[in-house]
Amino acid sequence: MVSADFRDSKGDEFVSQVQNVELLHNAILALISPDLYWKGFEAVNQLLHGNFLLKQHEVIQHWTSAFSAWQVISNRITRAHRDIGAAPMVYDLLTCAGTYKSSLLHVQDLGARFHYTPGTVVALCGKVLLHEVKDWQGGERVCIAHYMRSAVHDRLRVSRPGWPVMDEKYRSLMTPQFRACHALK
Repeated sequence: MVSADFRDSKGDEFVSQVQNVELLHNAILALISPDLYWKGFEAVNQLLHGNFLLKQHEVIQHWTSAFSAWQVISNRITRAHRDIGAAPMVYDLLTCAGTYKSSLLHVQDLGARFHYTPGTVVALCGKVLLHEVKDWQGGERVCIAHYMRSAVHDRLRVSRPGWPVMDEKYRSLMTPQFRACHALK
C-alpha cells in the first residue's frame, strides 16, 4: 500500500523533487551492499510494474529508490530502538539535513557515538543495532530514514541478501555475546 503521505499531489511533488538524491542513495547502497541493492531494486520493480498494490498512484511513476520505504523525521529526538520491521542483515540509510550545527548518533550495542551533522549518510543494520539521537544543537534537524520492510519482501517472494561481509576478520570484531545473541558462529 502506498503511504497516505504520498497519495496526494504534495507527496508526488516531494518524491519528484528528490529523485536525483535518491539515485545517490542507490549508488551508496550498491557500493556497500550490492546484493541488498539488487534485492531492493527487485522488490520495488515488482511494485512499480506488478499488480501488488490495491491502487496505483501517481507517485509510483517517480519512485527511483531501491528502498521500499522512507520516513521523514523532523525536529524530533529518536529514542533508543531497533527497527522491528526489517531483516537483521539489511542496512537502513539515515540521511541528515537541515540547519542544525551538531548532533550524535548513539549506537549502544557498539558503545559508539558518531557525528551526525547535515550531509551525513549512515548505513546501519537497524534491526540488530540499538540506536538513538538524544538531541541536536542549533537550527532545524531532518533525518530521512530509508529502509526495506521484511513484509514487503515476503509478500513479493524476494529473498533476503546475505550479510555483506562474513569473513573471519569481520567476525573477530564481534564479541562472543553479540555473535551468540544474533546466532552468528
